Amino acid sequence: MLSLALVAVLLSRTPHTGLVAQQVTAGRLTVIVSDFHFGLGRDPVSGEWHALEDFRWGDALRSFLRAVDEAGKGATDLVLNGDTFELWQSLVPDCRTANVRAGCTREEALGRLERVLQAHAAEVADLGAFARAGTNRIVIVPGDHDAAILFPAVAERLLSAFSAPMRVTVSARGYWLSGDGAIYAEHGHQIAGDPYRFGAWPEPFIQEGGRAHLERTWAEQLIQGIYNEYESRYPILDNVAMDGVGLKYLAAADPATAGAAIVGPMVRFFLSNPAWQQFRLDLDGGDVEAPEWDVALVRRAGPAFLVESLLPDDRLRGPADRALKENQFSFALGDVSDQEIVAICDYRAALRRARRRLERSLTQSPHVGPPPAECPRVPTTRGSGFEYYWRSRDARFTAHLDEVRRALARDAPAPSIKVFVYGHTHLPSAGFVVSRGAEWPIVLNSGAWQRTVTPFQLDELMKDRGWTEAELLGQLQPEQLPACYGLVWIDPYADRPQPRFRYWRGDGKWGNLPRDASGIATACGGGGGPAA
Repeated sequence: MLSLALVAVLLSRTPHTGLVAQQVTAGRLTVIVSDFHFGLGRDPVSGEWHALEDFRWGDALRSFLRAVDEAGKGATDLVLNGDTFELWQSLVPDCRTANVRAGCTREEALGRLERVLQAHAAEVADLGAFARAGTNRIVIVPGDHDAAILFPAVAERLLSAFSAPMRVTVSARGYWLSGDGAIYAEHGHQIAGDPYRFGAWPEPFIQEGGRAHLERTWAEQLIQGIYNEYESRYPILDNVAMDGVGLKYLAAADPATAGAAIVGPMVRFFLSNPAWQQFRLDLDGGDVEAPEWDVALVRRAGPAFLVESLLPDDRLRGPADRALKENQFSFALGDVSDQEIVAICDYRAALRRARRRLERSLTQSPHVGPPPAECPRVPTTRGSGFEYYWRSRDARFTAHLDEVRRALARDAPAPSIKVFVYGHTHLPSAGFVVSRGAEWPIVLNSGAWQRTVTPFQLDELMKDRGWTEAELLGQLQPEQLPACYGLVWIDPYADRPQPRFRYWRGDGKWGNLPRDASGIATACGGGGGPAA
């Protein structure tokens, strides 16, 4: 006889069925969060938080769940949109094979999950209580850090911990779709070009030695070992938005961590995952076109083009310049497609515009410092009429949504997706439309339900306190970061969803995403409105 937990997993595999699902979702509040990263908890001897633990905000979660339950009047769909559980880090020597692509087995993943469930029993209990209240539901979407819950046995154990049969489900399909097909949520690591992308999602497994192992993605192989080694000394290393950027501060604090062998792959990692959220789009007016870059001329520059695509004051630029000068830069331009070159050039041009206009960026790059050089253009697209630099971003999300619709159409008529929500990068976005001049679909990033800090804020803090990067990383603790927990909120609707980005603040109030995320103390502005 099947357990109720396993039934919940199996149900999450069924295709979407518009009419039936609409009957049970009408009038419901939808709240989408991601990146809790429940991890190792407290040290059993000292009682202090383990340095690898990112989620230390149980009281804030409890008050948040109360506010959501009250606002939704007991009828809320809460989507935990990936990386709810930190299953990449461990205190025991497990999940190791000679094959660097092979990660945990089912049994090893169960062991890691068990330790996390023990460490965060209070938070799991609070989530279970929320799910049991009224007609609330929780859907757990797997991310890259907790892809192990796609082992059915791991999912079954996870669901049993909530003590809320049929109210909590694990989406074995790897996404969540609202009953009317208007809202689609996934973690975001499967978007084309993402360095954390699995080869066969939602079955992120490879065979090794006759057993199924989780696949270790290229990005996990590259950076997770660095985090495991240094995060115990520098606890905020992975609390910097966007993903991986904390490693640039590490490179400045300890130059040995950015040696020639790793600097090329690190440049590739950052260039493949640009932070489009940092730019203001309201000055474009919709009248300008995208330039055409002279890709052939770019290719003649060789790997120098890749290094020059870092800002002149980027903390990784010095190590990259040295590796290039010493002919040890291991990332070749021949490994980059024409499409990727166009995306890098678009991003460089957007950075150049932002710095020349002295625009205070949302996150990644303060307006101070020299602007990067623009890529060479095809002569016919020179001039002010060709200054739309977000074509690559639009194309990336348009292609991904087309792929999603084709996949969904294999089970039922393709839905009309109006809202796409992802997380993954820890970098919030209040939303943009992927087709110029269109109303839908709108793309939002929920940021992280986690304490994060932007490079802009860190640089201000270093300046104010006279710190070096080593002093910054050595002294700053996660508890000192902004108590701003990101989410996407969609009120009940009759016709079209109206999503908005919000913060739940550490003081129990709602906040909005400010245009300029500057000082730590004012990171999540007020004016978020009432919870209802």
